[in-house]
Amino acid sequence: MKKIFTWGLFGISSLPVLIITALLIAPFFVDVQQYKPQIESRVSEITGRPFILDGDIRFTLFPWAKISLSDIRLGNSAGFETTNFLSVKSLEVDVELLPLLSKNIRIKRFSLKSPIITLTRNTKGMGNWERLARSEKEDRIQGKKQQAPSDEGGKEFSIDSLAVKTFTLSEGVLLWIDRIKGKPREIRNLAMELTDLSLVRPVLIECSATVDQQPVSVHGTIGPIGENQGKGTVPVDISVGFFKEIVMRIKGKFIDPVDRMDFNLQLQIEPFSPRKIFESMGKLFPLKTADAQALNKVALVCRVSKNSSRLSLPDGSLSLDETTLKFSAALKDFTKPEMTFDLIMDRLDMDRYLFPKAERQKRQDTPKNEKKNPSVSGGKPDYMLRSLTLIGNVFIKELKIKEAKIQDFYLKLMGKNGLFQIQPFAMKLYGGEMSGAGSLNLAQDVLRTQIQLKAGGVRAGPMIRDILKRDIMEGDFAMDLKIKATGNNNAAIKKSLHGKGTLQFADGAINGIDLSGMLQNSRAALELSEGSDGIPHTRFSEFTIPFTISDGVMTTTDTTLTSTLLNIQVEGQADIVDETLDFRIEPRFMAPAKGRKDEENQKGVTIPVLVGGTFSSPRFLPDLDFILKQNFGKEIKGLSELQKALFKSKEDDGKKSRGNKILDFLNKLR
Repeated sequence: MKKIFTWGLFGISSLPVLIITALLIAPFFVDVQQYKPQIESRVSEITGRPFILDGDIRFTLFPWAKISLSDIRLGNSAGFETTNFLSVKSLEVDVELLPLLSKNIRIKRFSLKSPIITLTRNTKGMGNWERLARSEKEDRIQGKKQQAPSDEGGKEFSIDSLAVKTFTLSEGVLLWIDRIKGKPREIRNLAMELTDLSLVRPVLIECSATVDQQPVSVHGTIGPIGENQGKGTVPVDISVGFFKEIVMRIKGKFIDPVDRMDFNLQLQIEPFSPRKIFESMGKLFPLKTADAQALNKVALVCRVSKNSSRLSLPDGSLSLDETTLKFSAALKDFTKPEMTFDLIMDRLDMDRYLFPKAERQKRQDTPKNEKKNPSVSGGKPDYMLRSLTLIGNVFIKELKIKEAKIQDFYLKLMGKNGLFQIQPFAMKLYGGEMSGAGSLNLAQDVLRTQIQLKAGGVRAGPMIRDILKRDIMEGDFAMDLKIKATGNNNAAIKKSLHGKGTLQFADGAINGIDLSGMLQNSRAALELSEGSDGIPHTRFSEFTIPFTISDGVMTTTDTTLTSTLLNIQVEGQADIVDETLDFRIEPRFMAPAKGRKDEENQKGVTIPVLVGGTFSSPRFLPDLDFILKQNFGKEIKGLSELQKALFKSKEDDGKKSRGNKILDFLNKLR
């Protein structure tokens, strides 16, 4: 009995040794190389493209199952010139043996070395990654299998038994070749390490690469994914770095990532300089701005969430240089989107972000070539906004645009079925207020716009000096106008302008011209048209400009300017398309009080003044036709040509002033 027990104990204790020995020597008796053709054939059949194992297959069973492959190549499908879609220098997988007995896969290490993936889009727009699945033959076979009854009673090997201790990828390369656009892109030095890759624990991610020779990195955790794959909540907390400048952190959770891909995330982008990014890439910054330091600091913090019917940004903050924007937005019904938003900005200097002055001048000169044949409708645009329903609010505490200083800018934007309305619209500027409403109709092929504006109490002098850089007017400004237009380009819109309105100035002055002096004395008119050593001005108590606009031409017939000495009537036109002026100023002296000191001065002859030139360079000339009729009693030949020449001439033609030209003309008539 003692011997039986001894031999039994010896047998049991020797069993592990025998098993280990068997595991060690078994691979020497199995020629795994003979399976290479079968593996190549099977993978080729599944992918529909050539698969080649150029290297050896190595296989061991102790202390764990280990398989290694080398020089793996997966070719392209027909029609692509690159040799390989995927190549891998080596692949190694270490699997624990004992868990396999209970159908649990425990991979200790999964390693890919020097994988190279080449993604190519050919000239027909097809990608070499398409059809990277079963061949059509395999699809038919698989379809038959699914139709056949299962002998296993629906039992399948559960993926929740999968765990990978370490997944590593090193020296990876991803190439992108676009035969349509022509410029290749590449990701090199791709390295990745995933730790504790399982369904029940968070997965630690460490990844780095160079994209177009610029570093990119990702690190953080994802998961646990959960035993019910693709369902439930998957936490995520990762940081992404781009170009040594951008650091972005994403923290939150994904909900049912396979079926719904809903999420609730906190997004944070630390302050970075877009200009430095392009500088590090050795490229010029693509945007030309008036301020070379603009777009030098950007940062973002926001929450973003999505469910099956709604994408929301409940609160966010964007920093742009010295500007801070608080925002919230929501988008729902993705098939026919409905969007709401609220934007609150502390200050914004738009002039910093406009084109430089020289560039703006170039762009202003370009449309002049289109004025010969302006199109009323322009091209036929594709208005994608027609299906959008929109409700939004914008508030800017301080706004500067075209040098104009605005406070408390507010507008509400509403849109549906291609009709967008701004109602209301309000702002404070230069001591006064402006309000209004507008609409933009995209429902038809030709864009239609309409705007209504009212303003009052605005100090005209500072506003005009800021915007036009000219000191031409003082006084309190008020406005009431309604304008509409149609067209899909700037020239068409200008040419289609229609509407009416009234501009009013009170208790002010027109700087740069003394109308009372010019209108009383022809010699003074000729001299003052050239300017004087002093600062001439025409004071007024009220200056009212009622006007109508038709086909881009503004017309006024009852403009009046009232001062203590004068009552002036103005009539004429301003062509908004050509930006030219054609006005006549007709004076009427106010009756002086009897016995006043200036009574005799007001009895002089009044001279009407013609206004011509352009919006940017207006010209003032005495009405020569009126002057000469007063002196000669008849029309003078060549007079109209002279006046046209004077309006078109430069301030100084290098020979004679405009006043001398007029005097020469008058001398010839003697």
